[in-house]
Amino acid sequence: MSSQQVEQIIDDHAEVMQCLDHLNDQGSTLYRSIAVETINLTDSIMQRSDLLASQLNNDLIILHHETGKYLHAGPVGNRIWKLIEQPITLTELHRELLEIYNVDTETCRIELLEFVQQLLEEQLIIHSR
Repeated sequence: MSSQQVEQIIDDHAEVMQCLDHLNDQGSTLYRSIAVETINLTDSIMQRSDLLASQLNNDLIILHHETGKYLHAGPVGNRIWKLIEQPITLTELHRELLEIYNVDTETCRIELLEFVQQLLEEQLIIHSR
């Protein structure tokens, strides 16, 4: 291998490292969205039945015994968890939340998708298209 080829490999490596640094600077959300499938409103979800979930006041605590991780969610997350005991599409879930809470459609959609994406990433729900 010539010195010119070695220099090209080093330059290419430096560009890749810069790209990764840029992604890290932008936060891990972009990286996670590449690594984990994303949720759409037409998808169906359901809570996993093998998890330990408990209500504390109006909050929700879910323990994933395999990973040792837990999720703490407020009253809205608790309500969502109850609504996904059976399979439900995110469109139906979105509609239910709009009837329950005084929130605009877009805010509800964004926050619902973010919360459900977190549930998916933490392997707390069953997801189907």
